[in-house]
This record gives sequence, C-alpha cells and structure tokens, in this order.
Amino acid sequence: LTAYIHVYAYCLLPNHFHFLVKTKRKDEMEEPLMQLQTGRTLLLDYTRIVSEIFRRFFLSYAKSIKLQEGRTGSLFEKNFKRKEISDDRHLLWVVNYIHRNPQTHGFVPDFRRYKHSSYASLLSNESTRLKRKETVALFGSKEEFIRFHQTNPVIRMQEHYMIE
Repeated sequence: LTAYIHVYAYCLLPNHFHFLVKTKRKDEMEEPLMQLQTGRTLLLDYTRIVSEIFRRFFLSYAKSIKLQEGRTGSLFEKNFKRKEISDDRHLLWVVNYIHRNPQTHGFVPDFRRYKHSSYASLLSNESTRLKRKETVALFGSKEEFIRFHQTNPVIRMQEHYMIE
C-alpha cells in the first residue's frame, strides 16, 4: 500500500480506524506499479489501481480480524469514507482529530498515551514510514504540534471538517 500512498497520520481503534494519506503522483511511481492484474483485467488507469489497492487492503484487514476474533460474516457495516482536504487549516484539524479520536470516543483518558496512533511516532526519532517531517512541519515545529493538540480539542465549529 505504501508504494502508492504517503501516510501522514493514523489511529486504529477497536471499532474503526482513520488514515490521513496522500496518493503518490504518477511520476513518483516505479513503472511496474503502473499496472495491476485483477482477475482477467489488467488495470492501467492510476486512479483505478489505487482504488483496487485500497480494496485489497480492506479485504485483507477484514480477513485478518475475522480470523483473529473467530468471526464470520461482514466486518464492516458501511463502505469506507474519504474526504478531500480543502486547505492547510483543514489539514491541521484532521491530524488533530485523528489523534484525539481515542479520547473522544472514551477508549483512553489521554489520547497522547494511546499506542495505536501516529501521535507518538510523529514526535519520536525512531524509524517510521510516516511522513513525519512533513506532518510536523505543517504545525511549524514539534513544540507547536504538541501545543496545537493540547489546546485544541475537537469542538463543534470544526465538525464541518470531519467524517463520522
């Protein structure tokens, strides 16, 4: 999947997950990745290839969870949702929203301690596939990243930026 996208933020919760991703430009792709076999069809359209990669990701995720939990039937209630980021301010709020999600939904008292979120990874110096430098730079610095998250809970006026 990361051959086709850049990952900026994520949060994996027991009942849903969030990813902030940007599809790579065609000129960032290696030539063999510009085509994809699906059944008898050879996909050559970049948009369809990326959609198929996400479909495969969700399918493999669902199979893994069903196997792990001994479940049968559909794992997802609805199709996944996506929303285009409209401007830099929107982008800041989406990163904040994703990281605060475990606290917002009552899974933890402090989102900064939630281990299945990109928040700590973005602040660490450990190796990561996240676009750490780019994500933190959106806020100006690590200090401003932390400050924004601490002083800006997701409140009603930002709801138009979010998907639920």
